Amino acid sequence: MGFPPGGTPAAPRENTDLTPDPVARARQQSIQPPDLNAPPTPEGAQALRDFLEGYMSDSPAAATTYEFYEQLDNYLGPWGEEGYPIAYGKEYNRAFINHDTLMENDVTRGWIENTGRILQRELTDFLVERYEQGTLGEMSEAELREFAFDSHPSAYTEAGLTDVVLNAPEMLPTIAMVPGAEFIPFSGNSAASFEQAIETAGIVGYEIGERGYAAASEAIGQGVDYVRNSTVGQTVGRGIDAASEFADDVVETVSEGVDYVRNSTVGRTVGRGIDAASEFADDVTETVSEGVDYVRNSTVGRTVGQGINTARETVSEGWNSLVNWWNE
Repeated sequence: MGFPPGGTPAAPRENTDLTPDPVARARQQSIQPPDLNAPPTPEGAQALRDFLEGYMSDSPAAATTYEFYEQLDNYLGPWGEEGYPIAYGKEYNRAFINHDTLMENDVTRGWIENTGRILQRELTDFLVERYEQGTLGEMSEAELREFAFDSHPSAYTEAGLTDVVLNAPEMLPTIAMVPGAEFIPFSGNSAASFEQAIETAGIVGYEIGERGYAAASEAIGQGVDYVRNSTVGQTVGRGIDAASEFADDVVETVSEGVDYVRNSTVGRTVGRGIDAASEFADDVTETVSEGVDYVRNSTVGRTVGQGINTARETVSEGWNSLVNWWNE
């Protein structure tokens, strides 16, 4: 077996190695991002976005799935092996995509590839925004690292981590072992790693509950439809319709009977009698009221009233005299 020029065997191809399109690659390498401290312009913002997106893992111009992080480090730093782009971004992009067990499972493979694209997209949007604000040149590695870690939980879940939990739970220990070193106390990223793990677990738990509710609602709906469309359901439905029609007929018949009685000779006679009795009662009430007023205002009425008042005063005086005598 021959060796390439130089006498060194070719390095084995990794999952992270891509085959870029030559034309796209040449065009990408001609793009120059704006100077970090240059005043922001729309043209500069577009150039920066084109530069970063051209090296993302789903770009036809990218040579590897992690080239984005190498270009990012060269542009912003370089920070080298101590900075987020190389020490974390490139490191775990390679660790996950070159993990044969995870990449052989369709569910985890899809999650890993989606996560890589989403993380790079989030960083691209963040850096273009900082450029447009005129603060890209003053951004530190710590600021970049903080933003990146804050974006991890939403990226993991948007990429489909809940699908992994539900459909390939046996792969979770393997996933957790890949960045295991980051959880070692005082490792530098341990606090942020624990925070993002807790936040990610919360999002996944919520999504599982939401999917469970949706699945239960769908199952109930299907059950109702099944019963409604079954022989028993159709029979019950016809019974309910028949009962409803019967009730409508009864109401209509009673209503017609009431109208018939009201419009018959007997009904009209009874109605006239009720009206006459009502008029007679009104006349009696009016006559009695007039009689009371007449008596109250007549000589006899006034004399009786005076007599009642005199008697009330006499009784009151007698009672007061009796009380005074007793108290003496």
